[in-house]
Amino acid sequence: FYSYVEPSFNSAKQNSGVQYGPQDVRIIEKRDNGWWKIGTWEGDSWINVNGESRILADLYAYEEPSFSSQKANGGQKYGRQTFIIIDGTTDGWLKIQTWEGDKWINPKAQQQTEYVGKDVFSYNEPSFNSQKANSGHPYGPQDWNVIEKRNNGWWKVATYEGEKWLAPNGELRLIDTPSFVYNEPSFNAPKGNGGYKYGVQDFNIIDGTKNGWLKVQTWEGDKWMIPNGELRFVNKSLYVYNEPSFNAVKGNGGYK
Repeated sequence: FYSYVEPSFNSAKQNSGVQYGPQDVRIIEKRDNGWWKIGTWEGDSWINVNGESRILADLYAYEEPSFSSQKANGGQKYGRQTFIIIDGTTDGWLKIQTWEGDKWINPKAQQQTEYVGKDVFSYNEPSFNSQKANSGHPYGPQDWNVIEKRNNGWWKVATYEGEKWLAPNGELRLIDTPSFVYNEPSFNAPKGNGGYKYGVQDFNIIDGTKNGWLKVQTWEGDKWMIPNGELRFVNKSLYVYNEPSFNAVKGNGGYK
């Protein structure tokens, strides 16, 4: 049996997370829901040797404590009923007894299914400048198991790689510095908007790169901007100039 810091299967396990073997225990307190407070070498701990009965409803069950693992119960939700809980994790997962054997549920973070009818990239973090998942390839149109939705358009979803993020309709963000846009994510690409900066305004962002570029929707179509500039390593000594011309006055006192 495991012991826990609190009378909850979602609390931290004691005894370094290792089960105790069969033994006599000194019981300090018993509760109606099956929890016992006992004395251990670490002090008072909680155990529940027969499981805790709890009424739960409209839940998917999984083979492992992960939304990316295979669904149990033929992929269908369990309706309202009493479950016997026998273990858990600190991030909300509960191990329950079912007709198929022991399975896992997460009542605190239940997912919903949403269909996205277009190709979308997924990301490791809720940011278009974070690392793309799925080896950098987009996913095709499909149903997504959505775990969390944020107000800025980002969804946490279950994938074969684990939990990832996507924003199928983009992220609306205020760009608070006047910015040029480019046809490609490069300062050497042709500028959009007739070569003029866009003023401070909301842009709908639909993609990005790890070095800070953002793909935005404009009246000319999709363009690229980098409001905070691009950090790039220059591996040799260089002069700087006051203008984009070798005939311009050198900066830095004329030194490289």
